[in-house]
Amino acid sequence: MLRELVSAAVLADAFAWRAQGEARGRVTNISAFPATLFLMAGLNAILPGPAVSTVVFMRCVQIDLTAAHATLAIAPVIACYRATMLRRPRGSRARLHSSLLATTLLAALIFHESLGQRAHGGVGIEGCRAAGRGIRAA
Repeated sequence: MLRELVSAAVLADAFAWRAQGEARGRVTNISAFPATLFLMAGLNAILPGPAVSTVVFMRCVQIDLTAAHATLAIAPVIACYRATMLRRPRGSRARLHSSLLATTLLAALIFHESLGQRAHGGVGIEGCRAAGRGIRAA
C-alpha cells in the first residue's frame, strides 16, 4: 500500500512538472493536488503527524506558491491545518505546530498574492499582521 501511494505521488508530480507551461499552469495545478494527497497518505504511514505536516508545508512553499493559481493549491492545505489545530487540546504542542504552519502559510500566500498589485501592497502587509493575530482583516 505504501509503495503504491508513494509511486502515485511521484507519477503525479512528474506529470505536473512536465505540464508546467500548458494551459497557463492549470494542468499543473490540477495534477499537483492529487500528488499532495498521495504524498500525505504515503508519508502518514511511515512518519509521525508533525513530520508529515512539515513536509507538506515545505512542498507548498517551494512548489505551490510559485504556481499560476497559488490560492487554489494552498487554501485546502491551510484549511486542513486549521481543522487539525481545532481538534487538538489547547496548550498542546500539536496545536501550536498546526497553528504556526497555517499562519505562516497564510501570511506567505497573502504576501505573494498582494505583491503583484503594487497599489495594494499595504493591504498585504496588514493581512499578514491580521493572520498572525488570528483576526480577519477588515
